[in-house]
Amino acid sequence: MVRSSDPPQGLKKRGEIMKRRKNEKGQIIVILALGMVAILAITALAVDGSLLYNQRRNDQNTADSAALAGAGAAAQKLRGFKPSEFSCGPGSTSLAMQASDLAVDAAVLSALDDGVNLDRYNLSNKNGVTVRCETDGDGDQYLDVHVMVSSEKETTFARIISIDTLDTTSEAVARVYPNQPFAGGNALVSLADNCDFRNGGIFAWGGSTTFITGGGIFSNSCVEASGSTEVHIINGTVHAYQPTGCQNYDPDNTVDYVPCEKADEMLPKGMIPEPVCPTRTAANTKSEGIYDGTIKPGWYLNGISTKNKGSLTLLPGLYCIKGDLENNAQSTLIAEGVTLYMIDGGVEIRQNDKGQVSLKSCGTQPCVTLGREDFPAVQGLLMIFDYDNGSDVIMNGGSTNEFVGTIYGESNDFTLNGDSSDSTFNTQIVSKSVYVSGSATLDMNLDSTLWVQKPSSLSLIR
Repeated sequence: MVRSSDPPQGLKKRGEIMKRRKNEKGQIIVILALGMVAILAITALAVDGSLLYNQRRNDQNTADSAALAGAGAAAQKLRGFKPSEFSCGPGSTSLAMQASDLAVDAAVLSALDDGVNLDRYNLSNKNGVTVRCETDGDGDQYLDVHVMVSSEKETTFARIISIDTLDTTSEAVARVYPNQPFAGGNALVSLADNCDFRNGGIFAWGGSTTFITGGGIFSNSCVEASGSTEVHIINGTVHAYQPTGCQNYDPDNTVDYVPCEKADEMLPKGMIPEPVCPTRTAANTKSEGIYDGTIKPGWYLNGISTKNKGSLTLLPGLYCIKGDLENNAQSTLIAEGVTLYMIDGGVEIRQNDKGQVSLKSCGTQPCVTLGREDFPAVQGLLMIFDYDNGSDVIMNGGSTNEFVGTIYGESNDFTLNGDSSDSTFNTQIVSKSVYVSGSATLDMNLDSTLWVQKPSSLSLIR
């Protein structure tokens, strides 16, 4: 009998299995260790990431508040000043510098309330505030209040992976625009985009000489002067938009093409909202049409006309007028601190040396309403036409006449007549088309601060 020394096959396999299991002992420790590192890394990310996010959110709130506080202080300083008193660049005005200093002071104080020290006029360490004075694409100047807030946050679990601190930086920029004159500060503006007599453009004719001081001319189509008529612009510009570009016009017919924008971009429709007239009642509504003496703000359903050789005074406030506004040549019409809202009628101011006309908005002064407090005038706005009202406007100058404020009519033809006597036209006329005529001299001595203003504004832009 032959005996084998080898173990049975089954025992051999069991032995190999036991040996393999013995060799695998301890691997679980390695796997567990690696898993713990991954778990701790994820925990670190969750915990320290959350702490960093909260810190960044707090820093952003601090930056936003500081930038807005600075911009608010600058806006308060700029309120009520003439646009010409604010200037950027090498020749920066003291007003711009004063507003910048106030903005920095306010931003610093705001940040201190949150426990953050900001360097003045310095962002190099990412904890500071600066103010820049710039000019935008429309030529409007502004201040940017730029605030940066940074933090270094000590980590907790992230130390396991050799990250001891995490950094975060937050920024905010608040922009401040000072008061800006409406319609670019231009005295005469034509909105229509076609050069067509009585349908668009600005025309001067009749052999007169017109002097416009302190304001410019802008036409969305053309500017034309006929015959011996002269138009002189003092401290202003003249722009006429053409399909080929913008024409810089002067009385000598010298034309230079310069960049400018169309009026529908500069003056979008409805830029001046139509006034809101209170509900008509028996107490606030008149329908006589012809008046003498003194009248109060309110509804006038058959227009307002002066009595022949009479004298009519309009108390300060808003007049909601259906029908025409007319003045007899030998009558006196006085209206100061008013806004005339022409709902569906036209305007004709006739005048000779035996009468007087004075039509004034409340300009830069707070509007005061007399007679009916629920009919307040709009600051700087002398006359506005309903957008569907295309009636003609004719205003004649005279030796005792005075006109102050913005006249706004998107669908109207406006005629301005001068004569040999002195009259004060401090009016900004924004209309479909504008016509300047007369037998002698028309003087327009302008102060854009007495017109409608785009008020100072601020916004958080970043």
